[in-house]
Amino acid sequence: MAYLLGVFMRNSSGQKILTIAIPAYNIEDYIDRAVSNIVACRALPAIDVIVVNDGSTDTTADKAKAYAEKYPESVRVINKCNGHYGSAVNTAINEARGIYFKILDGDDEYYSDGLDDLLSFLNSSGTADMVLTDYEIVYEETGNSHLFRQQLTPCVTMSFDDSNLQPCAMHSIAFKTSVLKSMRDRLDEGVSFTDVEFVLYPMGGVSSVSYCDSLVYSYKIGREGQSVDLACIDKNMPSHELVLLHCVDWLERNLTHLTSAKRAYASKRIARMLDDHVHRCLLSEEPKSWLPGLKTIVSRCDRCQSVMNYSSSKALKLLRASGYFTYMPLNALMRRKVGQMS
Repeated sequence: MAYLLGVFMRNSSGQKILTIAIPAYNIEDYIDRAVSNIVACRALPAIDVIVVNDGSTDTTADKAKAYAEKYPESVRVINKCNGHYGSAVNTAINEARGIYFKILDGDDEYYSDGLDDLLSFLNSSGTADMVLTDYEIVYEETGNSHLFRQQLTPCVTMSFDDSNLQPCAMHSIAFKTSVLKSMRDRLDEGVSFTDVEFVLYPMGGVSSVSYCDSLVYSYKIGREGQSVDLACIDKNMPSHELVLLHCVDWLERNLTHLTSAKRAYASKRIARMLDDHVHRCLLSEEPKSWLPGLKTIVSRCDRCQSVMNYSSSKALKLLRASGYFTYMPLNALMRRKVGQMS
């Protein structure tokens, strides 16, 4: 659905409407695509773009600086030492000037028309603490894509507890910046997979949600070295393990503060990450290295029984039923299947 875009610069108080944080590390081949689609928006004067150059050693910073010099009212570059994704997002939250806050990974892109729709939506009816849009996953090797739409009524602001919202990907979310600035937990630094923390940690401050049914985010899969790259499973396993444990910690600490709807939402999202962790362990080249951590994580999730209730991993059920005796045979079987497919 396309929204009529009014002519506006900022909201009536002079504040920017949306901050877009772009964590950027050695993405010189992609940063132009990411930023150019934003600055092409008709609503650019209402946007606060923060490119957080996370210690890049290529020309990422120079390319981002060129946009900041050309669009000084809308684009900023913050240079910092490498601290990984969470560190870049934390920096952007601290520096954000917009009423709302959204992330764009530097190797992905927004659709300009969809972003204009979102800005118009926020300008005319932006009262919810959490605003959702549609997104797509694009498999760059094949060009195939898959569209993800929200199962909510468009243009209606409702209570989070009444929304029956299923766990959302970072790509679909814009939070009120005030919610992010006031949350007690910040994203982990020095590790990957902290986009899950971004989805969960603001939940304590979210009371309402609304849906702008426009396609904004195009999430690209297929770049070598991404955290979702199967070849990087063992390299990224410590990050996945740590973030999963911290998400369980967060849920345990906040169980009494979250409504039943928020507990279910968080438990479902953590269960998905747990199932993904089992899958990663069973594809690892060094499976014995990760078995103790997996047992610890499962034990911790048992204490938050709602997480285990939402797990759909048949492999995890088999591992628990066998006392993990089937762990090594399952690993060998799954690695053989992957080898046959490649």
